[in-house]
Amino acid sequence: MANTKIDEQRQALIEDLLTNVETKEQGHWENPLFSLASKFDNYNPTSGKSYKGMNQIRLAVSADMLKTEDPRWLTYKQASELGLQVKKGSKGTHIEYWEKVQVKKDKLDENGKPVLGKNGKPIKEVVIDPATKRPQERIVGKSYVVFNGSQIEGIPAYEYKQMPSKQRSEELETILEHSQAPISYDAIKTNGYWPKDDTIHLVNEDRFKSRDALISIALHEIGHSTGHESRLNRSISSFDKNPENYAREELVAELTSAMLQAKYNLPVYEETKENAENYMKSWYQLVKDNPNELSKAAQQAEKATTYIENTMLRPYLKDKTYTQQIEETRLAEAKDYTKENIKREPLTEELQKAANNIEKEPLPTMEEPEQTADSNTVIIDDAFFAKLEKEQAAKKAAAKTPRKARTTKAKPALSIKKQESKSNSKELSK
Repeated sequence: MANTKIDEQRQALIEDLLTNVETKEQGHWENPLFSLASKFDNYNPTSGKSYKGMNQIRLAVSADMLKTEDPRWLTYKQASELGLQVKKGSKGTHIEYWEKVQVKKDKLDENGKPVLGKNGKPIKEVVIDPATKRPQERIVGKSYVVFNGSQIEGIPAYEYKQMPSKQRSEELETILEHSQAPISYDAIKTNGYWPKDDTIHLVNEDRFKSRDALISIALHEIGHSTGHESRLNRSISSFDKNPENYAREELVAELTSAMLQAKYNLPVYEETKENAENYMKSWYQLVKDNPNELSKAAQQAEKATTYIENTMLRPYLKDKTYTQQIEETRLAEAKDYTKENIKREPLTEELQKAANNIEKEPLPTMEEPEQTADSNTVIIDDAFFAKLEKEQAAKKAAAKTPRKARTTKAKPALSIKKQESKSNSKELSK
């Protein structure tokens, strides 16, 4: 089943991503992935886990707009539980969360009528697939709002840790040396991957301005090679004969290259720009017409990046890769990322007052703040804080009212608290 809200958010993302892609006066195409390559490292500090697929791209676009190098993202609720406060006027970014749920239907009696429970509503039962004899499942998409570390008052300053140059060089050279598609420096004019022969052909090494420039081009072609039928099998043997398939494959290779550039802090060179301008023209219209193509490409690029690291890098190193080291460090730090242990920066008087009030009362889930006309943002403003105060006052009043005298209007507040607990547990799993 289509999720209209998420589809709208994907469309908004594509519009943001492709803004100013083509400078019509100059007829020049600027690949948006260049400016985002350094920002494909977004993660949630309370879980220590990186965001995946479409969410990684979505957050990279937002980070680029915020002009921040901070890769940490939290929901409003998570920030509040740490004693932190989202800055007034901040715009949050929607992320997607997909999960499998069992398909259920009304339980029927012998007459084919729904069996009612004590609450008067039909009792549900799990639908069993007659072929597999197992419960049927469907995929459900939900949307949450997160805020960047630069938008959160009191959060400790982010300390960027650069990969040691020796380790960086060793890992990149290892990938090229152990590329499963052999690399030859015999191309006359154009660098490329030949699916039929499963080989990569680059121009002579001395034609590149630097070793990093060569590696950037090579990573793009290695990204293509992961689609070979003996690897991830993306059906690329004849992709150059079908414009749409060609565009899809170029987008996967570009995203794979961008993700690896982020890991190894590779700059963008003129050689890369010249090649990418042609790639860009191929997939620009594809994602503009169908934003879901970007989501599919992001998933495939993530698989390609993982494949490269697992088969062309890790088996040939004595020590753990830099990515492994960072993942382990973040998971360890997440255990201490609690209200008691976190070293908070001092809040302003206004924000401290807001934080104190919030500590005393449960917060709404992230779907509750008023949404703006832009479906991809939520704004923390006076209206949002006013709504919080109003809800907290209502809950206080309900708590003071004797149980028998309470009206049915107080019950939804209890169901909201249950929803919060449930949704928060899913938020932390991202």
